[in-house]
Formats: sequence, structure tokens, C-alpha cells
Amino acid sequence: MTGDLLLEARGVEIRYDDAVIVSDVDLQLHAGDEVALVGRSGSGKTTLLLALAGLLMPSAGRIDRHGLERKDIGVVFQSPSLLPELSALENVALPLRLAGGASAADAFARGRDSLRDLGISEDDALPGELSGGQQQRVAVARVLVTGARIVLADEPTGSLDRRTADVVLASLRAHCAAAGGALLVATHDLHVAHALPTRMEVNAGTVAGRAA
Repeated sequence: MTGDLLLEARGVEIRYDDAVIVSDVDLQLHAGDEVALVGRSGSGKTTLLLALAGLLMPSAGRIDRHGLERKDIGVVFQSPSLLPELSALENVALPLRLAGGASAADAFARGRDSLRDLGISEDDALPGELSGGQQQRVAVARVLVTGARIVLADEPTGSLDRRTADVVLASLRAHCAAAGGALLVATHDLHVAHALPTRMEVNAGTVAGRAA
């Protein structure tokens, strides 16, 4: 059963100079949706995710978030982008501390739980002391700890082995289910794409369709 409409793109186009990167995209995300956005590198997947997150303004069309605030949308970037001077735990707890409303003890406790869910026990390690796959899992934990209702993830399993990728995907799905939200994963990994119930294909900047 389809839940409440959370996010909607209508006729969205994105240009860089004279190049059209995303063209005439219509897309809806409802509560409970778990969608794989598939397509080759350079097809426009990342650009579309940034626009849906509100980090990039469309050149044409509109994106409605139906009452959701920016904090309700979490983005897992393809590059972890961790702060190098902060430990893994400090990186994960940081959004809670910046948002206010959480004590340091609560932020660290929630951050530690989020890391454990993703198989990271090296709380005190700096990003440079972690492998690329570990850094990516810390970046995922940093998004999930915020309780975002919509998670937009750009190749979140790209640097992970199959077993770890399955753990990350399961954590993303469980989070969105618990939050009554939606998950959109941009990927070229067919294993990930087939693990999600809905697939949308991006080809040359256009969304070709939606298939269960």
C-alpha cells in the first residue's frame, strides 16, 4: 500500500552551461518506497539526487517536499567526506550536536549505536586510520543517526564487499521503515538494484520508467 507522498519532482531539468544533465524528470517518493535509481556513470543520477535533496536548484520544473524540512532529508554521498580531525564517533555525533536538542552524552550514545549497527567498533579512530569501506559506513551512520525520513544514497555500497554491502543496505532499509520514510539509492550495482522492490532507470538524464 502506498503511503503519504513525501517528495515529488515535476518536469525537472538541470543544465550546466549549455549542457542538459537532467531533462523532464517526473518522480514521486511515498512513505514506504524503496527505490533503486540505476544507470551508467554520467547518466545524471548524482545530479538528480542533489536536486531532490535541495542542494542543487533545477533549471526548470519544480520539486515539492510536502512539508518536509531540509533536516528530514539525509544524503549519503559517493565520497564519505568525513572531517579528518574528528574520530569516527565524533563525525557521526556531529549533526546531532549541530542541530541542538541533544546532549553530548546522548549524541555520542546514539552515534555509537549507529556505528555498531553498521559493524564499526573503531569509535576513536580517525578517518585516515580507517579503510575506504569503513569510512563509507561511518558516513552512512552519520546520516542514519539524524532520523531523516527520506534517505538519498549515492552509490553507498560502491567501495564495499558483498557481505558488508548487504549490511549497509539492510541498515538503510530498516531505518527508513522505522522512520515511516522512503529510500532512494543511486547505483550501478545490479545486486543492490534487484534487492530493492522498485527500480527506475536514468538514461542520458531522463528517467525511463518505474518498475517493481
